[in-house]
Amino acid sequence: MGITEQSSHDALGAAEMDRLIELRKKADAEYRDLERQAREIENKKALVRFHMAKLDESLAESEKALLHPKRPGDPTSLPVLMESILESHEEGLTVAELLIELKNMGFESTAKNPAANLNTVLYRHRPTKFQKTKDARWYLTKYPTPTPKLKIAGT
Repeated sequence: MGITEQSSHDALGAAEMDRLIELRKKADAEYRDLERQAREIENKKALVRFHMAKLDESLAESEKALLHPKRPGDPTSLPVLMESILESHEEGLTVAELLIELKNMGFESTAKNPAANLNTVLYRHRPTKFQKTKDARWYLTKYPTPTPKLKIAGT
């Protein structure tokens, strides 16, 4: 190999080396950019997971509120309506009579057996609000125990 061939070979080698160094720098820059994008994606995923967890908590609370929509003292809640009816009936009412009075007030139940709902409320609030007599009449606890109604044959 002559001097001319050697210098042209070195010139080609230096140009090739410069090109490879530039390619390496570009690859490093692309890699750093992809790493940055991956971190941003992970941060966004963490933020979305956080918001999803908060939404799940909110949904669970909403479902719980739907199952128990009435608050104590709400004028349209069943215990308050029943209490207002029994206020005017110191002698007490049976569940059937109480249901009739509630329907007269405009209460409508979507349950298959509304009397079962009334029994549930009555027993849930016994003995704090409601008491039951031996002849199955319910009365308010604040009133004295009513005397049983006399049953006359044929009536």
